[in-house]
Amino acid sequence: MAITVSAGIKSLMQSADVVAARTVLELGSSDTVTFGTTNVTTVAATNITASSVKPASDDGAALGDTTHNFSDLHLATGAVINYQNGNFTVTHSTGLLTFSGPITLGTSNALTCGTIELGAASDTTISRSGAGKIAVEGKAVPLMSGAFNLVISGPTAARTMTTPDADFTTARTDAANTFTGVQTMTAPVFVTKMQIPTAAGSSTLSTGGDTAYNTTNKLLGIHNGTKEVGISTIQHGTWAFDPAAVNANTNKRLFLMSTDISEPFGIHIVKWKLSFAADPTTEIDMDLKRADAFIGVANAAVMDVLDTANGASSEATSSNINSDAVVATSKVIYLELGTAYSATGETCIFEMWWEVEED
Repeated sequence: MAITVSAGIKSLMQSADVVAARTVLELGSSDTVTFGTTNVTTVAATNITASSVKPASDDGAALGDTTHNFSDLHLATGAVINYQNGNFTVTHSTGLLTFSGPITLGTSNALTCGTIELGAASDTTISRSGAGKIAVEGKAVPLMSGAFNLVISGPTAARTMTTPDADFTTARTDAANTFTGVQTMTAPVFVTKMQIPTAAGSSTLSTGGDTAYNTTNKLLGIHNGTKEVGISTIQHGTWAFDPAAVNANTNKRLFLMSTDISEPFGIHIVKWKLSFAADPTTEIDMDLKRADAFIGVANAAVMDVLDTANGASSEATSSNINSDAVVATSKVIYLELGTAYSATGETCIFEMWWEVEED
């Protein structure tokens, strides 16, 4: 049976007598009520059946309007909100809404949530790890600025950091960058300054290429693939001379060396030693000096006194040599007798140790 409610009986259905009786219409399970559109203010062109409430035609009616809103919408477990016959759906399951396609919030809108799960709940979860920081599966994602640790985790095997189309730069403005463990670079690495591990004493170098600097002995240690070897950063020079021959010179000087292109920032003398080859009959009065040039020795200055006693003299405290100052580049270093030396047949050996200045 179908009942058509027209405008003529609208007032009867809304009368107090009918409402008081609590029954307006009684319909069977297969019956329908169709409301026309003229003067019907409650439902317009809507079909009500046992399983659905629907407009008479596609896109034919709205649920509420801008000034008449429903208070709540109650849907059962497994409910589906279906847009345009499956074009986009929102499907409910226990504790979860599943969207069939992308969701756009707009460029100026915010999404607030505790975590975001991508693809699966157990392997790609994005969460907040701190103010302005995010984490993937609990591992912090590094930021382009601020304090962070970059951790490349995984199995105990080689990992690769690749930049596809530009140089990769790592730099700190307040201190040196630190790398621990073995790092393998397959392409040239350009650095403005590299810090080698240091220790006050020797270090254990077990693998070819391992390097460390001994700050006590001023020794750069390297494992050469077979054993540990050392390269001293202190240079050593030795000069043997006959003091009588030096005395025979008019200027009584023995020129040792000059600081030049191999020492662009000068040298720092840390030790010297003067000794006779045998116990001398006469001690020597000699000075260690520097000047601007060999000829004329302009701006000559005594750096230390070498006078021997019992055939030897030495100094191993750098602060007592040239007042611990650097001998600048383009200087000459020489020995000069303080008094005449007449003994013959003697041999003196002068040794000097120095460091080349870096800047």
